Amino acid sequence: MNFATENVEFKSSFTEEIYKEVIAFANTDGGTIYVGIYNNGNAVGLTDVDDEYTRITNGIRDAIHPDVTMFVKYTIEDNKVVNIDEHGQITDEKIGTLLDLKKTRIFNLTTQMREMGLIYSKGRGKTKLYFIKK
Repeated sequence: MNFATENVEFKSSFTEEIYKEVIAFANTDGGTIYVGIYNNGNAVGLTDVDDEYTRITNGIRDAIHPDVTMFVKYTIEDNKVVNIDEHGQITDEKIGTLLDLKKTRIFNLTTQMREMGLIYSKGRGKTKLYFIKK
C-alpha cells in the first residue's frame, strides 16, 4: 500500500484541485499526481481513461499560466490511471525558454513581473510562479 507524500499525490478522479497540485509541484522539486487511485494508494481506476486524460491535459493547459505543459509529462498506466509528472521549479531560464527570450531579456521580464506583483523570488535565483487563470 502506498501513501501520498511531499512529491506524490493520489486523486480517485479528476477535480480542479489537480491544478493547484501541479502549481505546487512546479514551484518546488516536482512530483507525480496519480489520478484513479484512492488516498490510501489502492487503485480505483477511471471509467473512461481517454476522456479523463483529455480533460486533465486540456485543463492544465488552459487553467495554469504561464503554460507549464512543456514541463509536464502525462502517461496512462494499465489503461486505468493517469500519471501527471511535473518536473519542478520554474526558473528564469524556463521562463525564457517558454517565451523564447535571450538571457538579458529574461532578467528584464522577470524583474518587471516581480514589480507587478505577479511573481516572487525565493533562494538561489529560482523564480516561483502561482498563476491560475480565472
